Amino acid sequence: AETLFPYTTLFRSLLARVEADTQEVDVQLVGEDGLCIGRAYLTVLLEVLTSSVVGWSLSFTPPCFEKTAGALRHALSERQDGSAAGLMEELIVDNGAEFYNASLLSIANRLGFTVRFCSKGQPNQKPHIESFFRTFNMQLIHGLDGTTKSNPMMRGDYDSEGEAVMTLDELRNIVTDWIQNYYNKTAHGHRHLPANVLWERNLDKMNPPKVFTAEAVRFICMATHFGTINHGCVRFKNLSWSGPGLSHVQSKLKPGQKVEVLYDRTNLGTVHVREPSR
Repeated sequence: AETLFPYTTLFRSLLARVEADTQEVDVQLVGEDGLCIGRAYLTVLLEVLTSSVVGWSLSFTPPCFEKTAGALRHALSERQDGSAAGLMEELIVDNGAEFYNASLLSIANRLGFTVRFCSKGQPNQKPHIESFFRTFNMQLIHGLDGTTKSNPMMRGDYDSEGEAVMTLDELRNIVTDWIQNYYNKTAHGHRHLPANVLWERNLDKMNPPKVFTAEAVRFICMATHFGTINHGCVRFKNLSWSGPGLSHVQSKLKPGQKVEVLYDRTNLGTVHVREPSR
């Protein structure tokens, strides 16, 4: 991980630099019963050379590692439709809790990319993703029923909660369609060509971006905890797991040496333990 300082470097290869951010979406949503239940959070990964959206995750989950992991899984997954995706060289992020954590740094270490943190209070150090969210809000979200606009002054006397009609799944479908059929197919800002055209022009078909199967991505993007093996078990926050391979792993460790435990908070039935030397 490194702190990002102002750059003048021009990036001339796909996925040399990807910027990421999470924002609360400016629209109130309803549940299946039609009652307003609040706003969702969107995490987006944007490839800088072409301004292509390579990964995103929309849910009610507030900013945390799982939000980032969801967008990262999407960015790294192989696509049948040939849309933009792949392993980045650098991931540019701010100091939010969803990025500044040991789990994301462990993923970067496993995959070989660099995480660079912007200086605090310097959103201009990731201008492309900031521009994306402005476009996203102005050209999509602020025109939907239930929008909160960007602030109370812009909203005026509009009743966002009273006008809310969309569920999370409906908003997810709208965002999917907007990214695939509008944003990635339209020129924006200083780009004179659509993102999908720029992606295709810069794609090296002899050395395409590295992508992974769904199962591999699920494993790669798990959270990380470092702990010890005691009496054939690994423990984390009052939970414990055992397995026939743990005794073998423990025999390879020095006294007190810790192992990396990979886990998915949405499915704690199984964890994976990695021997430090492998």
